[in-house]
Amino acid sequence: MMLFLATAVPGLHPVVVREVAARMAGRVHSEHEFDGRNDVVSFNAAADPAVLSLRTTEDVFVQVSTATRRAGGLRTVVNGLCDDFGLTRALSVYASLVRPLRARMTFRVVARVRSETDFRRTALRDELTRRIGQLRPRWRMGDPAEIELWATESTPGQFRLAVRLTSRSMRHRGGRVVERHGALRPTVAAAMVLLAGEPDADAPLLDPCCGTRTILVEADMAAWRTAGSDFDAEAVRAARRNVDKSVDLLVADVRRLPFGRGSVAAVTSNLPFGKQYDVQGPVGPWLTNALRELVRVTRPGARVVLLTPPTRAFHHALGEAPELKLEERFGLRLFGMPTTLWSLKRC
Repeated sequence: MMLFLATAVPGLHPVVVREVAARMAGRVHSEHEFDGRNDVVSFNAAADPAVLSLRTTEDVFVQVSTATRRAGGLRTVVNGLCDDFGLTRALSVYASLVRPLRARMTFRVVARVRSETDFRRTALRDELTRRIGQLRPRWRMGDPAEIELWATESTPGQFRLAVRLTSRSMRHRGGRVVERHGALRPTVAAAMVLLAGEPDADAPLLDPCCGTRTILVEADMAAWRTAGSDFDAEAVRAARRNVDKSVDLLVADVRRLPFGRGSVAAVTSNLPFGKQYDVQGPVGPWLTNALRELVRVTRPGARVVLLTPPTRAFHHALGEAPELKLEERFGLRLFGMPTTLWSLKRC
């Protein structure tokens, strides 16, 4: 068993813990860690390729070593992190899951610290680069590099050194044929689909504000039947170009959906708020009418998972749709902005 680290969008820690616990035969450490940019989830598991297929995580690492910030400052931390045995074990996992190792490899160090009171992030990066170069004298620095080692202060005073196992393709899913500004991160879409529950063989998962279909792609991957609509005809055209099979994609207003009563098994949607995409008319009545329409099209027991800014208007609208009961709520940060992920149940 090895110790792995998974990073996630700030606020998604509980959902990532849930996915890791369900998919990996190992022990998940549920303590909340944060490296200054991302939530961090640590878990013990076998070196299995499944670790690279987690949907809610931005990146996955295998840990080399840990160190604690003490009186010795930078030197104490670097001495603790530069563990040749731990590095050899982590590299063996890299070789089995990513690519075989060669005697000559390129490497780089990425450092993240929560405080620069004792030493600067760049000092930690440079000293670790020097010391790892001594441990692996045939390696050469590079950017991009074949081996990335990340030193992160995931809890105050506690540092981890880990080898990155994933690339940008994990969190971007290879990109879309058509991109739109402000499109939802695929890992957040995957978290929303996870919260929607198990697929229903008889009814689809609906995204009534589907944009370029990020959520529906994740729902497809989770074996849901899907249907999508959007008020913006351009968004629907983009969504059709981003899929390689026939799906139900319609131009429609979320307040007047072309779906029958109780015909939808779940709803997941990133509601159109913000500077880039806004609603038609006053926010409060729009939200109230949208939620009432989601009540109409969903079955009893269906999950309705929505992403919104933390506004009083949504609280008020939720009060106007008593059939939707709040089960869970997560405060996220997306593009540096506070956002709320709501998991509701249609009663």
